[in-house]
Amino acid sequence: MAALNFVAAEDGLEEDPKLLGLARILKVPRGMAFWYVLRWQRLILRRGNHMLGSLPKNFRAEDVAGFLEFRGNPRRLIDAMKKQGLVLTTLDPSEAARWRDIGNKVTQQMVAEKLISAEMLGAVHKAMGAH
Repeated sequence: MAALNFVAAEDGLEEDPKLLGLARILKVPRGMAFWYVLRWQRLILRRGNHMLGSLPKNFRAEDVAGFLEFRGNPRRLIDAMKKQGLVLTTLDPSEAARWRDIGNKVTQQMVAEKLISAEMLGAVHKAMGAH
């Protein structure tokens, strides 16, 4: 049986104008654009810097499209996401705060589920100079 991964989406994401615009640009149903945005957020959390909302510089459009399970021209996906403000080239303060909030929520969930101890989290923050 396939594993089921639960990914929490922020409330109202399915009606976000950026997401609806992405669906129009890519000519896909809203549900598919929703999937791409969820996978994008998960990619940032798993492989990128969730505090900045960025990916390592060596990530190519093909890598992102593969992770998002996009079937089409990878450059078209990235360009559409950039146009909608979903892929950031310059991080504005509100977007930085949004990604910090997402990172904090995931971290709190991990502590609550005992996937990481509060002591270990404190040691990580201390080592990073984050707190």
